[in-house]
Amino acid sequence: MSEEREKTKDEINNLSPSTEVNISYQVDQNKIQTSENLNINNKDVYLTYGKYKIFSYDSNGDPLYLIGPDYGFFIAILIVNLIYFLFISGILIALTKYYVAIIGILLNISQFASCIICGIKNPGLPKKALQNELLLINEPNRYSKCPLCFFIIDKSKHYKHCKICKCCCEGLDHHCPWTSKCVGRGNIFYFHGMLVMVCVVFVYLIVAILVLGPKI
Repeated sequence: MSEEREKTKDEINNLSPSTEVNISYQVDQNKIQTSENLNINNKDVYLTYGKYKIFSYDSNGDPLYLIGPDYGFFIAILIVNLIYFLFISGILIALTKYYVAIIGILLNISQFASCIICGIKNPGLPKKALQNELLLINEPNRYSKCPLCFFIIDKSKHYKHCKICKCCCEGLDHHCPWTSKCVGRGNIFYFHGMLVMVCVVFVYLIVAILVLGPKI
């Protein structure tokens, strides 16, 4: 009997140890993580994106509305823009016919709205779904990790790192101080619209007063 016990003991000792690791975690909705070493795509995990202040996320967990690091300056620009809107609208109402004034006010609203949307819309920050180290292993020719913000990016999307916002941005055109954020693929349409509408409103004001419908 003692020999059988010794044999059984030897067999157990010779077994190669196996460790089963069961990793579980629970992330509160207010829990914020960086992209570095994040391998789990959970909708309750919120990532930090450089110096951006994020207000809301979409259904995929990507930033939807946010403001840049110099948001105080952007708020000041909005106030100036509002004064400009009221000033132009007041001139149109006072000096032109009603239908001419209405058209001018609608153009002015478009300009003001494009400024707001450009300033709060996601400019093209890295997708949360890409923040998985396996992509770097399985497809190293397509994906890479930014050495500055540690986000995993798709090389085909032309991401660039913004030194001011401390984050990569898809299709980065430039960092705009007027909107206090990057201008990239996600908001460049509204940025161009804002510039165009500022010129259109100014020209329309001159034409409306001098040509279209001055009050008699």
